[in-house]
Amino acid sequence: MDEITQLVRFAESAKGLDTIQKLKLILFTARAKPNTYVVLKINAQNIEEKAHFENHLKHNNIIFEVGKPKAYEEITQIKDNIIKWEIKGTWYGYDLFSTKKTREQFHKYKTLLRQQKHEQADKIAGELYCYPKCCVKEYEKEHNIEYLKQKYSYCEFYKRMQLQDKNFPFIFHYICSPKCSPTKKLNKKYSETIKKLAHKLWTQYCTKEELTTDIMIDSESDVYDDNAKSIWPKKDCREYSAIAMHPINGHYYLFSYLTKTILPRGTVASARIAMRNNHADIKVLSLKDFVQDLHHERKFLVTK
Repeated sequence: MDEITQLVRFAESAKGLDTIQKLKLILFTARAKPNTYVVLKINAQNIEEKAHFENHLKHNNIIFEVGKPKAYEEITQIKDNIIKWEIKGTWYGYDLFSTKKTREQFHKYKTLLRQQKHEQADKIAGELYCYPKCCVKEYEKEHNIEYLKQKYSYCEFYKRMQLQDKNFPFIFHYICSPKCSPTKKLNKKYSETIKKLAHKLWTQYCTKEELTTDIMIDSESDVYDDNAKSIWPKKDCREYSAIAMHPINGHYYLFSYLTKTILPRGTVASARIAMRNNHADIKVLSLKDFVQDLHHERKFLVTK
């Protein structure tokens, strides 16, 4: 087995890589993406994976930079009105480069960001990660709150975001439109690459999973101006963060739920959830309960 194949197999099996990180790493390994960024989570169950990952990168002469470790947390319990989080381990961010020249471009991009020269930085990022020019231009425009407010209603904006995940499951950039032709071609290319190199992973990712479970409405999505006021004071629908009240595949899932119905925070509902790729369609079957004073309980590490 050659080194590239070994790296693909590592990506498929690594416990510290979620599905999206696996896809990005395989696409980079196949040279379908020239540069990328992946997150590796480390805990007591996979403590050896960081060393294994870096060995694979070195054996393939891949240029990379790794960030400092940061703690990550997960929901471990939902009881009464408390959503309890616990620190489960640390995560590392890896920037992977095809050449030394692209690494230099990346450093220039970071410098421009620090200088708040976002338009120049966005153009470099588009070149680094092969984003379509139409998407980069639209992303630059949507930095402007006034442009965003005039182009979309609340519902149009969040529906566009959900359609991105549904229409282009192998795309990781901000799209200009759910009908973007260059993005559609990239999505097809990336899908075919994953299917060829990691067919089992592709099948798992593309298989539809349906279940009925209880969800709890948590926060409401919004975009705010400099005065901390919504740019859409009149909303034609609502997007909520909905938390599965029982673990799915060992984890408490958070879903985006778009609805015309106003649901107070703490609303508990029975829902039918259809999951495929990185998207979930939610249909509320019935309202069951209401939890007052819902809040999150977190513990933070304080270093001296």
